[in-house]
Amino acid sequence: MLMSPPAAAAAAAAAVLAPSAHALLKSVARAPAKVPAADVRDALARILAGVGFVKAHRTSRLLQFLVEKRLANAVRDINEYTIGIEVFERDPATFSPGEDPVVRVQVGRLREKLKLYYAAVAPRPEIVFAIPTGSYMPVIERSRGGGEASEPGGLLAITPLACIAEDDACAACAAFTRGLGEELTHRLFLQFGNKVVAPGFSSARQPGAAVPALARAGHVLEGSVRFDGELIRLSIRLVGASDGAIAWSQQFDRCRAFTIALQEELGYFVCAAVKRHFQHD
Repeated sequence: MLMSPPAAAAAAAAAVLAPSAHALLKSVARAPAKVPAADVRDALARILAGVGFVKAHRTSRLLQFLVEKRLANAVRDINEYTIGIEVFERDPATFSPGEDPVVRVQVGRLREKLKLYYAAVAPRPEIVFAIPTGSYMPVIERSRGGGEASEPGGLLAITPLACIAEDDACAACAAFTRGLGEELTHRLFLQFGNKVVAPGFSSARQPGAAVPALARAGHVLEGSVRFDGELIRLSIRLVGASDGAIAWSQQFDRCRAFTIALQEELGYFVCAAVKRHFQHD
């Protein structure tokens, strides 16, 4: 019997995914003892209420779907085709994972958000979630600890963020940039304590003037906020205080919005990234 093109595509997708599901079933059989479902759901609820997830509805829905399927041991449902239909509401008659990368893209974003979440949260949660590369099956396990953040060598000096806008007189852009600097300073202080030198202290000095605290700085955190149409791009980097060498750099793109919520989100992710850098330095 001839199959319609959509049905054939669905069958092909299922055939491709079947070996992967079989491999996942074998891996589950080798997995360590299960964490109680109630504890897992409590840990999941805390993540979904946290910065980085509370307003990321698609990512949160994806994580919840994967965790619930894992708890139900519904391994065969954790595949690209099923996720695309059940989580991202693709049409079963036309959805082709090979042509529509929505699942791969969103799972990649989820992996990164989980890494940033655990890098920033303290103390480390008792139960952690991870999605290994090459798999959609979440790993749920009790934390082994040992993930404490290393402190920066010397002080961490923060310089004021530069505001780069198409309109140099954009008061809203300048205000957002200053507010983001305040948020970032606050979060870094919560993370590293008195290792942080505030922007006002480091920028108030005259050029060439000696400031004892800055002389002990190991790194300088600097960057800019660019406004271009509907896009905001935060560029941030750690620079060696003694030689000016860039130790770490990252960019964060967001839709343009002059809100405290966006300042909090960017501050959270920058702080998490800086913490990860010092953990692995």
